[in-house]
Amino acid sequence: MKPKTIESAEAFLAEMFSMPVTIEGREMTAREAYIRGIHARALAGDADSLVQLDQLRRSCGADETVRAGYLVVPAALSLEEWSRLAAEQQRPFREHPNGSEG
Repeated sequence: MKPKTIESAEAFLAEMFSMPVTIEGREMTAREAYIRGIHARALAGDADSLVQLDQLRRSCGADETVRAGYLVVPAALSLEEWSRLAAEQQRPFREHPNGSEG
């Protein structure tokens, strides 16, 4: 019996296949396996995979810059002021280590 011909790369990616037990032993589409592979390589520091993953996200409409916000941070403190505030915040833990009250 001759295997069926796959018409395009998109048709190939839509095909289901069973992944080895080493990948949580679950069946997934070739597309999901491909994206998981790119994601793993991107997490390992592969810059090309990171760019490819970003392009895939953007092509799916997952561009997160649309929902970008602003990070508001307090004004910088002098070292003396920061040290005083840190000591004040840590005082209860230094006076009563391990939560002891007395």
